[in-house]
Amino acid sequence: MNERIRINEVAHICMLVDDIEKALERVNQTFEIPPVKVEEYTSTARLRGKDLGKYNVKLAFVKIANNMTLELLEISEGKSIELDWLKNHGETIHHIAIEVDDLEKEAAKWEKKGVKILQEDHGKWIYLDTEKILGMNIELIPSE
Repeated sequence: MNERIRINEVAHICMLVDDIEKALERVNQTFEIPPVKVEEYTSTARLRGKDLGKYNVKLAFVKIANNMTLELLEISEGKSIELDWLKNHGETIHHIAIEVDDLEKEAAKWEKKGVKILQEDHGKWIYLDTEKILGMNIELIPSE
């Protein structure tokens, strides 16, 4: 039997932005949202199995509705697949995130469907290359 993949819930939707502060200002002018904290992280991701080295991101999680969280993501330094996306598509949705119990096991399910791992950060998250299917990627993140 040709088993299909079911997504029960989306953890967040991610929009790539050039400037996170300006993006937050735009969102705050439109939506009634709680205060938002911008966080900075360093990632050591692998792109299609090759180490990218370190790159820095700024991100903010914005609670747009009870059932919708918008992640705003700015690449502040270094190379990443997100920067390529931003150059090719502009500020737009990059991925939806789904929580899974086992990152590797879930990624293997998608790979059986022909969906390749695009980028990963050593057990923290995995981007699946679903652009041709959905017009955006899917991010697998560990269940909390």
